[in-house]
Amino acid sequence: CESLQFNEYGNAKYLGSKTNDYFALIETKSKNFSSYTIHNNTKIIADDAFYECSNLTSIVIPDSVTSIGENAFYSCESLTSVTIGNGVTSIGENAFRYCNSLTSVEIPDSVTSIGNYAFFCCDSLTSVVIGDSVTSIGEQAFYLCGSLTSVTFEDTSTWYGTYNYMDWKNKTGGTQKDVSNPSANASYFVNFGYYCYKL
Repeated sequence: CESLQFNEYGNAKYLGSKTNDYFALIETKSKNFSSYTIHNNTKIIADDAFYECSNLTSIVIPDSVTSIGENAFYSCESLTSVTIGNGVTSIGENAFRYCNSLTSVEIPDSVTSIGNYAFFCCDSLTSVVIGDSVTSIGEQAFYLCGSLTSVTFEDTSTWYGTYNYMDWKNKTGGTQKDVSNPSANASYFVNFGYYCYKL
């Protein structure tokens, strides 16, 4: 790993290479900042990168980012606004869990998977839009989001729900669901939180 080096930008630390100094955002310089700027060349937000940054109020994830890691923004309790760039393809497990001030989320069309507990217990979350490329939503992704009243699917065809992990993983054996009603979708995710997949 001789070619790897750590760099700093926008109150955060990055792991880079000779071709991209800001390839992966690894962690913050301090959890006390209220704002951070993610470099436009960043590809990965690593696991735990912003874990418990309780003063963070908003974040813009640029289009360069393809992956949001597990626990990336876990318990960022003051986070009210997140913009997820159009390059992100996966949102990791627990990525925004306990972001209790977050009010709305728009999952862009680039995203294909939303991990288990990704937005678990985001108390102030009222609305979610799920882009048409999402094919997999993990267990309890929006469970116990007590203020959630609307989950809109941009692609409402051939969605299935299941309690069974292997059925979800293999995309087989689930029960087909009508996801055309945003209010009913919200109730489903808040109160039951099954695995969901799209064929």
